[in-house]
Amino acid sequence: MKMLNNLDMAQNQILNGVDHVASSAPSSPVLGQRYYNSSTKITMQWNGTAWRPLDAAGLTDGSVPIAALATNPLARGNHTGTQVAATISDFDTQVRTSRLDQMAVPTAAVAMGSQRITGVADPTSAQDAATKNYVDGAVNSAAAGIDSKPSVRVVATSNITLSGTQTIDGVTVAVNDRVLVTAQTTASQNGVYVVAAGAWSRAVDADATGEITPGAFWYVEEGTTNGSTQWRCSNTGTITIGTTSITINQFGATAGITAGNGISVAGTTVSVNPKSGGRVTVAAGGVDISSAVPSKYAGTITGNASTTSFTVTHNLGTTDVVVMVMDSSGNQVMPDITAATTNTVTVAFATAPGSGVTYRVVVIG
Repeated sequence: MKMLNNLDMAQNQILNGVDHVASSAPSSPVLGQRYYNSSTKITMQWNGTAWRPLDAAGLTDGSVPIAALATNPLARGNHTGTQVAATISDFDTQVRTSRLDQMAVPTAAVAMGSQRITGVADPTSAQDAATKNYVDGAVNSAAAGIDSKPSVRVVATSNITLSGTQTIDGVTVAVNDRVLVTAQTTASQNGVYVVAAGAWSRAVDADATGEITPGAFWYVEEGTTNGSTQWRCSNTGTITIGTTSITINQFGATAGITAGNGISVAGTTVSVNPKSGGRVTVAAGGVDISSAVPSKYAGTITGNASTTSFTVTHNLGTTDVVVMVMDSSGNQVMPDITAATTNTVTVAFATAPGSGVTYRVVVIG
């Protein structure tokens, strides 16, 4: 039997196979073809130009592999005498292909000769070098009016009584704890307070005009819902403590957001990651199943002893459909099928099905 196409063994073994045995090379070889020479007892393979032995002992053109020699002439340890520059002319070229991270770590300051280092990433650790992009971002953030304030233990996001110890966001606050208040019914009461056994007082860094500024920023240390979040005053203009309605909104999410299955997080952007294959599409309008993924319609047609042709509306939007028809016992039958339109198929019988006889029709497309 001749194979007229490639045979894919899917990385499985061919057991008890024997190479083509011949006393001379096959004619018109193709790249990779091989045979076993019954005269020399050596397997030969065509490299596109010549037949080459797979056994080093069969080499006759002087191309003996290193492994076949008693001494490796390429091993530096086997060399003696002076190595002249002409014999290592490619040494400088080879060194230049090595990456900087493969070199030894510097033990002294490295001068760049007044040259720039370009194409580096933004820093992530305290001792990383800062890029211009990172510095520009930090400066722009400061210029945007972010006025960092001492942290608070918890944030209250609903109206609370500003006195006594109490539980806020799952945390039982204690005397002298700092609490950020953001949602008082009287908005001029919003701000930072220090917990007391009796009436609370505003924190000393936020109890006078000019101390809570537009852009004032607080980090929340604890809380079931709002722990590790950041909050910012969004007022504009002068804020008079006790008079001006103060608006404080969440500015940053909980630290350490972890992406779950199918989700990626980049900064403040959370994205859906469809698996490769194109069966799920993600666009501005939402997540959907790709139109390339087949859909299924299933329905029943019922005979009346006179109708031989039935129109089945599947609404799959294509004429590239596969239709299967089964009788009430689940046996597949073979009526005449026509993809009449992109949304319908016609199922035709030579003899009209009897009254009340049903057939199940499944359309995939």
